[in-house]
Amino acid sequence: MNAEVVERVSGLLARFKPIPAPLPSHYLPEPEDAEGSARYIFFMVSIDHRTGRGFSSTIGGVVFEGAELLWKLGELKWRVDRAFFNPQRMAKVSASEVRQWLKAPGGAVIKGPALRAALLRDAARWLVGLWRGSVLELVEEARGSSRKLIELIRPIKAFNDPVAKKAYLLIKLLERARLLKVADREELRIPVDNHVTRVALRLGLIEAPPKPREAPRLGLDVRLRMMAMEAWRAVTVRAGLDPLVLDDLVWTLGRTVCRREVAGCAVEGARPRELVELAPWAWRRCPLEEACRGSKEERWRRLREPLISTWWY
Repeated sequence: MNAEVVERVSGLLARFKPIPAPLPSHYLPEPEDAEGSARYIFFMVSIDHRTGRGFSSTIGGVVFEGAELLWKLGELKWRVDRAFFNPQRMAKVSASEVRQWLKAPGGAVIKGPALRAALLRDAARWLVGLWRGSVLELVEEARGSSRKLIELIRPIKAFNDPVAKKAYLLIKLLERARLLKVADREELRIPVDNHVTRVALRLGLIEAPPKPREAPRLGLDVRLRMMAMEAWRAVTVRAGLDPLVLDDLVWTLGRTVCRREVAGCAVEGARPRELVELAPWAWRRCPLEEACRGSKEERWRRLREPLISTWWY
């Protein structure tokens, strides 16, 4: 962790205070149905990991790609077949069903439908076995403790990663849906996905270990993400920010401007509307540009998160 960059980034965020993002309908299609909504979020988060190249489609005149398309297809499924997200049915879901469900208009199919089907079946069986198929019973057992909730779901394959990316995302979405009230906010961490890790690297919050000659290994990747998680934790403490609110900004920044292919600060272009809404202060191409090493030095701007094949993130 680079303490100087942590101070710069936290100082910037403390001055301007990013705001929470509104929850789009594809993250919560039916707010009135508490258990149904909780199950929907639980199962969708369990398969929210790298979607594969070219997973993009236009639906209703709007372009969706990656995780956004995954969740949009989830919402469309919910609208026509709500019972699909019942754990008793999900416990028997097949790879062909998942492939058909997560095939976007235009033909793009999500990466690894068989793995996602296996994760859904496993999650459903644990949910039925321990909490009678009720996500709200799981939430009740946690008694507002994010730490306890993470430990309760750790035996589930989808949620067993060492940086708890999916677990923190589940907590974030359940709380935004008003299905969970987190009491131990000091234990919250930003969900460290690919975008969040990449932004940490390019900002200079963390420094990547020397590049190995062989392909990156899982252990190196986990160590990098743990470093990113603690660096972002230091930023939130110093800036007085909720980690889950900061996640809105950093995730959107990585998805729209600080993309894997190229950092937006190096090219001309319009400011993404959704990013402007979260960062309502004066900036040109990136709301963190003032504190970012990558905006000034190409070698930082070119850094990327490792490409590792896993269901963790």
